[in-house]
Amino acid sequence: MRFLRLILLSVVMLFGWTAPAYAGDQELIDDYRSVYGTPGIAAAVIDGSSVETIVRGRDGDDNAVAPRTPFRIASLGKSMTATAIVLLTGRFSGDDPVVKVLPEFKVADPRYTKITVRSSS
Repeated sequence: MRFLRLILLSVVMLFGWTAPAYAGDQELIDDYRSVYGTPGIAAAVIDGSSVETIVRGRDGDDNAVAPRTPFRIASLGKSMTATAIVLLTGRFSGDDPVVKVLPEFKVADPRYTKITVRSSS
């Protein structure tokens, strides 16, 4: 359950969605760090109009983590994209072009208009 709440916090941070705050979120972050050996983490807990920022540890360059510290997320973006697609199910088809769902999506390769939601996850 704790891991699920941490994933929820990650989704909130990346996509800006709101989620209820849980008592003990700071302990949740500390427990996660101790179990998985995470050197640094930044999380936001959003409850209505209030935002609690939790930062712990150090980044890859050994600087203290701050609320706006950039993190190297590697392939985590793939699972976050898949999560967003699942949450938005019913609003579009997996075979719809990404530009239909996100008209502002553009890349240098002219074939970008053929990229589908399904192929991007």
